[in-house]
Amino acid sequence: MDLNQLLYHHQVALIEAQTSVSANCFDLVAHYRSRIAKMRKSLDSPDVRKRAFRSTLLP
Repeated sequence: MDLNQLLYHHQVALIEAQTSVSANCFDLVAHYRSRIAKMRKSLDSPDVRKRAFRSTLLP
């Protein structure tokens, strides 16, 4: 799942959590929040930044 999909599902989970009256045994909001944090951390690694910078230099 890419970052955009994670953000989308997190937003849907937030909306459902606000409108839901039942207590869900699995907290999807926290689940997606942690997955987004891990994804952002992995995207901010020096290796990824080098590849992104190199790709902007190629014709």
